Amino acid sequence: MSTFSFRQQVVFAFLLFVLLLMLVPRAGYDGDVHYWIEWASYIFEHGLGNVYQLESNNYNPLYHHILWVYDQMMGSMEKVQYYIRFLKGFTLLFDFAGAFWAASLVPERERRFGLALLLLFNIGYLYNTLLWIQVDSIYTFLAFGAVVLAVRRHVASSAAFFVLAMAAKTQAIIFLPPLLLLWGPQWWHRPWGMVRAGLVAVGTATLVLAPFIWWSWESYLPRIISLNLNAAEMYPKVSMFAYNMWFLLMPAGQPQATSDKLVVAGLTYRNWGMLLFFVSSAIALCSVCWCSSRSALSKWRGSSATPPPKFPPHRSPRPRSRSSWPR
Repeated sequence: MSTFSFRQQVVFAFLLFVLLLMLVPRAGYDGDVHYWIEWASYIFEHGLGNVYQLESNNYNPLYHHILWVYDQMMGSMEKVQYYIRFLKGFTLLFDFAGAFWAASLVPERERRFGLALLLLFNIGYLYNTLLWIQVDSIYTFLAFGAVVLAVRRHVASSAAFFVLAMAAKTQAIIFLPPLLLLWGPQWWHRPWGMVRAGLVAVGTATLVLAPFIWWSWESYLPRIISLNLNAAEMYPKVSMFAYNMWFLLMPAGQPQATSDKLVVAGLTYRNWGMLLFFVSSAIALCSVCWCSSRSALSKWRGSSATPPPKFPPHRSPRPRSRSSWPR
């Protein structure tokens, strides 16, 4: 891919973005699309800060900011409703940003554009956005950015990205344990960094929440907090068409009809899910810690095995002959 100039890469990426945006024009799950229309229309008529007046609104604040931007671009209620399926363009931006950011981590610059295209031409990477018009790539991009910034020791920026990820979807909480493992050592060596990261996180959250607290008919902060604390009670079923492990173990149609509070083998389905999640996370984190410790140990052994530097033997200055003395 080194044959492409930077300008050619930008043009190609833009054309690919437009092509993907136009692809599958009638895509999307009708139930979700109905909510996008309802929320975007309400924001257009009553303002961003009052969207939590709708009982159907169970999303965190960040996506409503995107809906507000979409409203401003459309300019009329008719266009807001007619072009609603092009909302996937906003989410597609995060897909592209994630692909190019991930590719930028490769040391060889000439390979980065090709690797980004490998992701963008992979239907498994884009189908959730293109076919279902879902918004999960927004919070996954932000969580990915939080991890990358934490590895690069930009703790304050990492905290801001994680707050934005949580403001997009509550599911981003699953990234908190590995982030704490990355933040912890840096805070230990630089305690002031923890204070700075906390201030940046609070400031970011305040900016996101401000329209729903101060620029609205009433403060909707209690409702937003309640939505996050009770997220598991929104769809208390074993699986909402996720087609996960339970679809292999249970009869057809049972996962989406069975309460996740039903006890099986001493634990509820919900507790089994949490247990399996923590076990799989521990396995993944242990493998990462093991690889990191081996790398650190090999570097330490290499440094300890290095012989001390050799200096030339010390020689006493030779006395000058009498004939060389000044007269």
